Amino acid sequence: MNFKLKRIHRMKQYIPLHLLKTVVCALVLSRLDYCNSLLVGLPDIKLEKLQTFQNRAARLVLGIGRSDSMGVMAMLRALHCLPIKARIEDKIALLCFDAINSGSPAYIQDLIVPYNITRNLRSSKLYHLQFQKLILNVLAKDHSVK
Repeated sequence: MNFKLKRIHRMKQYIPLHLLKTVVCALVLSRLDYCNSLLVGLPDIKLEKLQTFQNRAARLVLGIGRSDSMGVMAMLRALHCLPIKARIEDKIALLCFDAINSGSPAYIQDLIVPYNITRNLRSSKLYHLQFQKLILNVLAKDHSVK
């Protein structure tokens, strides 16, 4: 992905700003969103490289150098982008919403388990989901090609 940013940086002077935003979103940010729901639950230190890459893409579009005092959140706000961790949480929330409210496949609906609160609480009127750990069984068979 780094080479894409370098190529876009070389072409930046020939591209208008609105088109530059579109190109960066299409070629760079779409790669960050690809399968990012698999990254849920990772510690922030592991997501730091992706966040750094997103910050570099935002600096490229806005024409801001590293020494400028504009903060990361201000850059992302100017581009209407969420930070990486928020993008992951947003994608998970969207997948859960779609699984609950639309005709998603049964194997996805089976993963969404509502959390039943046994006591009468103020939060019992909210729709909570239960965290369900998935255990993958690894077969001990030899799958080598013969």
